[in-house]
Amino acid sequence: MTPARRKPSSWSSGTRAPEPHPVEATPPMSDFRTIQDAPVAGKRVLVRVDLNVPVEDGRVSDATRIERVVPTIKAIIEKGGKVILLAHFGRPKGVPD
Repeated sequence: MTPARRKPSSWSSGTRAPEPHPVEATPPMSDFRTIQDAPVAGKRVLVRVDLNVPVEDGRVSDATRIERVVPTIKAIIEKGGKVILLAHFGRPKGVPD
């Protein structure tokens, strides 16, 4: 025999649990705005980038993350914007990798 489940005390007797929020379908990628859609001419553009790259003996051993952000930087500059990169290097609170 399974024990009866108790209602949380916040529910008044005779009421049902609240309905969950409906999950909306993810729009197709063509609906997302891109850097090509942004009017950046004459503006400063803050770009958050993840530049935590592996470093061995003081040298970057894999520059993939750096290389992947270059097209975005170039696109902003070509459209007349000024790029401000926002990044950090290493682990938060000084915790070593």
